[in-house]
Amino acid sequence: MTWYSEYVALWDVLCNLVKDLVDADGNHIFESKNVFYGEKYPPDEYPSCFVCPLPITITPLTFLQSTNSYYFEFGVVTTNSNTKQGYLTSFELIGKIYDALVVDRSQGGKVCGTEPEQILPNWRNLGSGVEGFWTGLRVKFTRIRA
Repeated sequence: MTWYSEYVALWDVLCNLVKDLVDADGNHIFESKNVFYGEKYPPDEYPSCFVCPLPITITPLTFLQSTNSYYFEFGVVTTNSNTKQGYLTSFELIGKIYDALVVDRSQGGKVCGTEPEQILPNWRNLGSGVEGFWTGLRVKFTRIRA
């Protein structure tokens, strides 16, 4: 596989992971149409999730191997007229994504490691002055390539 095909396969896995999340009653948390490859502003429905690519870092390991670090951000948006509940709901949804990511840190064999790095309230400075609440999760995925 090329690095590009591995990267796209990982992006597919990540979007499907979010689409497959269910609540305690077995209902999908995000409707499939509300999970996006990249960014879409403004969202049409809530909650929505954006699986956004970030820079790829390539580090030589040996003469024949390198490490590719694929960074992605998950951006979640909810809406609520109650500020506290809006934030709590967006944090809860990011927490569900975080928990699902660490169950299988190889993401079905697509990477060698998964490292959630940062949870970002007010993701990308979105949500100020409106009833939308944005939270992000930045994750590093590592793959050793020969």
